Amino acid sequence: MRPTCPAASRSSSIGAEFCFVADRRVADPIARFGSAWDAHAKLAEQLVVAACRPDELVALMADNCSTPDPVLFEQDLRAAVDRRLRRLALVSVVRLDSRSSDGLQAVDLLTSAVAHELRADAGLAGWRNGRHSVQIFRDRS
Repeated sequence: MRPTCPAASRSSSIGAEFCFVADRRVADPIARFGSAWDAHAKLAEQLVVAACRPDELVALMADNCSTPDPVLFEQDLRAAVDRRLRRLALVSVVRLDSRSSDGLQAVDLLTSAVAHELRADAGLAGWRNGRHSVQIFRDRS
């Protein structure tokens, strides 16, 4: 399971958080959309469309995701969201390194908490779990 959660900044909706978690065991977005950046763009589009209210304009701060030179993430995302909503909704998209933004760092923290909780519920997280990627090793002397 790999969580994907671009951050949407919504000034008129303080306290509202949106997150998209993709479980690759159920439906792999990369296999579905063809590449990691196409999957990221499509999931971001779905998240922003769900978060937009009819009467608001949205400025999006997204965690940076490397893409090949011909991929225009910001322009493609704005066009896809506006096309789906049939109006101007997404006025600005900027990708930032999460270390440069307190808001994105908070989103990273919340996303990690959501992902951990989902892994724990599935029996894939926790230091007592033998399937966990990090285990506590005891000295056997």
